[in-house]
Amino acid sequence: AEIYWDALKDFELEDIKRALVVHYRQVEEGRFFPKIADLIRLLEGSPESRSLIAWTCVDSTMGRVGRYQSLIFDDRLIHAVVEDMGGWIKLCEQPLKDLSFIAADFQKRYRAYIGRLPLRHPRYLVGILELENAARGYPVAPPMMLGNALLAEEVFKDGGGTHLIAQEASSRVRALIEEVRAVEKNLDKPKKD
Repeated sequence: AEIYWDALKDFELEDIKRALVVHYRQVEEGRFFPKIADLIRLLEGSPESRSLIAWTCVDSTMGRVGRYQSLIFDDRLIHAVVEDMGGWIKLCEQPLKDLSFIAADFQKRYRAYIGRLPLRHPRYLVGILELENAARGYPVAPPMMLGNALLAEEVFKDGGGTHLIAQEASSRVRALIEEVRAVEKNLDKPKKD
């Protein structure tokens, strides 16, 4: 009983009761007392369904929020996968025609992390506004939390290490800022006729 309690203590009691009912209604598996793994699979979903739900959340956020805002999802695996794929900015910049391939890649990586948790994940995913403001010395707004606020706070607290992608993106954004400044300087110069 103690092993079951330790394994299921993070779930709501009502959700556990529903999972037990679902388990016992299954023709084959319901004949036996449920293993912990059976209940967790019913509570969390299969790796396939979890990866699809995670992608749906990311895809929706790409459309609603875009690449400008820094974000904290309530799922550390989303952070790890997005970082693996080049970061939030790069993910949002992908052509629409490639979206089905990107979705498949995201889900494949997500399922892999379900089987083997990532060594690290970024505390949050950096957006363009933060990179530009930081490069110019302006104040940086806090990242937007998505989903369950308590879980998003945990993702932020547990995350860490160097933002590998932010370093790469930061140099790209700095280069873009320098290009814009050069163009602005040329526009400000009086024209010689």
